[in-house]
Amino acid sequence: MKNLGRWSLAVAVLAISGWAWLRVQPDTAPAAISKPSATVDWPLLSSAGDRVTQAHHTDTGRALANAQANKKDWVAQFHAVGSNYFEFVTVAARAAYEGDGAAQYYIGRALTRCEETNALYRDADSADQAVSHLANFPAFLELERQELLNCGKFRSANPLKDLPERPGGYPADYWRSRAVDSRYPVALVAAALDSPDQHTPQVIAAALSTGNTDAMLLFGWSQATAAKATESVPIMAAAWVLAACRSGANCGPTNDVLPLGTCSAGIELGCTERYTAIDELAASLGSQDLDEANLLAQDIQRSMQYRDPARLMKYLPF
Repeated sequence: MKNLGRWSLAVAVLAISGWAWLRVQPDTAPAAISKPSATVDWPLLSSAGDRVTQAHHTDTGRALANAQANKKDWVAQFHAVGSNYFEFVTVAARAAYEGDGAAQYYIGRALTRCEETNALYRDADSADQAVSHLANFPAFLELERQELLNCGKFRSANPLKDLPERPGGYPADYWRSRAVDSRYPVALVAAALDSPDQHTPQVIAAALSTGNTDAMLLFGWSQATAAKATESVPIMAAAWVLAACRSGANCGPTNDVLPLGTCSAGIELGCTERYTAIDELAASLGSQDLDEANLLAQDIQRSMQYRDPARLMKYLPF
């Protein structure tokens, strides 16, 4: 999800005004929201750490990393179009159809986002009326209004019209499932976190071993926020977030992985402009735990250089 800063602001607005509405991240949505059911069948590591199996996983991690290096930067393009998801889907459609995992994944994200937006405002008489509840926050109102207008394009036109016809068309779940089949790292992590009974920890380790920083960030942040509801943020989860941030991930409020909906330091309407994942961790962890997480993050970064999933298994908190 893009423009997360405004969704952080939205949560604050809704909390203050009494609204119960909350837009949810596709990757961290509740079970009631539809998710892809595709599975990946990768061999398990033996308990003895069999060298042949380890070599297989090392090769897999390197192959995934090399494949990512040769792909067009659809992540950058996804962010560059702002809320014009229709334009992104139109441009990325052919590459996704031909097997580009990143294009597949972000088309799925774009379609999910607009399905959500159009459903949320389906009873509104106009875009202006739909966002009128944000009148006290004009900048946020305009962003929401523009997204509603952009997503409305899907109601009158089909950005996938040049692809071959298929039964059921090309919904968001189709592209997410294909991204899993393509072993796109972020898609693999998202699917494994959503359906742990269908994906082994080795699947996550192989995806993370590619060095894809969004996959690292999604994994760590999901583990941290899942535990935070009942206890303090796990040190290992925090380490993954720190390792991702320090490996080049965008850990600010505009990253589409981070649901920085509230600030642990207190809800402040302006905090979204500067708040980062590291700020959130610092507010959630004690100084000793944060120091330990920093040391673990350095270990993870060193291990990541080998592109070997087996080396990362000890950093998975399950």
